[in-house]
Amino acid sequence: GLSAVDALDEISNNAGLIATAGIETDDFQDILDAAKKGNKRADLAVNLYIDGIRKYIGALSTVLGNVECIVFGGEIGEKSIYVREKCLENMDYMGIRLDLARNKELNGELGLISSDYSVASKTKIYIVPTNEEMVVAYFTKKVIEKGKDLIPEDMIFRL
Repeated sequence: GLSAVDALDEISNNAGLIATAGIETDDFQDILDAAKKGNKRADLAVNLYIDGIRKYIGALSTVLGNVECIVFGGEIGEKSIYVREKCLENMDYMGIRLDLARNKELNGELGLISSDYSVASKTKIYIVPTNEEMVVAYFTKKVIEKGKDLIPEDMIFRL
């Protein structure tokens, strides 16, 4: 059998989308490109990823009663026109409607990409670029200044 360290490494590096797609990559765009070229495993991985997001939106809207805002961030959410379109496809009945032109125009940039809020979409949809490195640096500085681990109250990020 595998040691605990090897098992964790296997799960972390060779499971999920990468294992499903059968592609050695750290870039989701490579999986998308392979799917568009007809790679069935890559297509399955992309569809599983999108279906997972759609299920979360549906589940959370049921629990919350409605969805006021959806934010796409991180590498895939910020920069994949296709993923955003597919994640929100056929959600008009929930008051969620993506503006396809804005989705393409603002790809990777901060902005509102839902259809006119008052008319077609009751849900605001945004792209919000992230900067994980800045957040890590910010909290590292706070830990060094404090001289000990942070408690939850310390974990508020302020620019």
